[in-house]
Amino acid sequence: MPVIESTETPLQSTKDVDGEFTRLIDSLTRRGFLTGAAALGALGALSACSSESSGTETSDEWVDIVVADQAYRLPRDPKRVVVLEARGALDFALLAEYPIVATNWDPKSQLMQQVPAGAARLGGTNNEPNAESILSFDPDLLVVGKGWWGYYQDKGLLGTDIAPVLVVDEGTTGSSWKQAMTAQLTALDRREVAERVIARYNAELAQARAKIGGLLEGKSIAIAGADSGQIWLQNNTFAVSVAQDLGLNVLTDAAHAAPDRKDSTFYSLEELAIFDQADFVLLQNPDAVEAESPTWKRVRAVQDGHVGQLRYDLNNGLALTAMALAADIAEQVQVMR
Repeated sequence: MPVIESTETPLQSTKDVDGEFTRLIDSLTRRGFLTGAAALGALGALSACSSESSGTETSDEWVDIVVADQAYRLPRDPKRVVVLEARGALDFALLAEYPIVATNWDPKSQLMQQVPAGAARLGGTNNEPNAESILSFDPDLLVVGKGWWGYYQDKGLLGTDIAPVLVVDEGTTGSSWKQAMTAQLTALDRREVAERVIARYNAELAQARAKIGGLLEGKSIAIAGADSGQIWLQNNTFAVSVAQDLGLNVLTDAAHAAPDRKDSTFYSLEELAIFDQADFVLLQNPDAVEAESPTWKRVRAVQDGHVGQLRYDLNNGLALTAMALAADIAEQVQVMR
């Protein structure tokens, strides 16, 4: 029975400057004079000066973390958090129990039901963040997924001159989200939160397993998608990892299913024989024209009516999304009764 193991990563501490230097850097950063590495470098330089004059001090106000080889200095207990995208970033901000004052809004996402009352809808979009809207909430922390943050940096759309930025690490493959989430919560001095998240996820898995019962005993499930004239089989994705945590036998392409291999394998509509090995198919984009093809309709599970939908808002995220996906899989396989 798969469970998430508690991390043993030690809590990180950070050296900080005295209040006067901190306020100076904060003022400069918010006005756009210092961004990214320059701000961190200035903090380091001022910290050295402060240590020479007043001794080394450990602050309870800041924590240093590294994401994708980039260092970030963040408030340990932020008071006004703005979330820039409503998937992995919002999942993490909710798990971390941050005081969210505004968030990107996706009405189709199950996460919106968990946004704290009073949190505002952030202006702009994922592709085009609205700096004026972000600033209007006077944030002391921005939260954004690693993929979106990389996009913003590449396009020059957003920097750290508005507020400190927490870049959420969702893992390098679909199966590593648990480790990335737990390690990052721990690094942010939220080990007790990580423990609660672990317990909640394992409890939700147990409930979902109980609902599935023996429906899939000795059977297999394929997690697939349809688009661009192809059907793809997911091997190392978030959805596959959740299904495996449920104890299900997930059909994968053996040549590409190792953690360091392809996330998915793509098949033309003329080569779908592998899907006949599945007793149930969870399909992303079930309304795609490929899902109407005669070849796909001849797949055994499709003929039997044993097909469910992998919703877009459940195909990637962290523990909150994983809990919702586990419950959704348990509900959808009920068609096999």
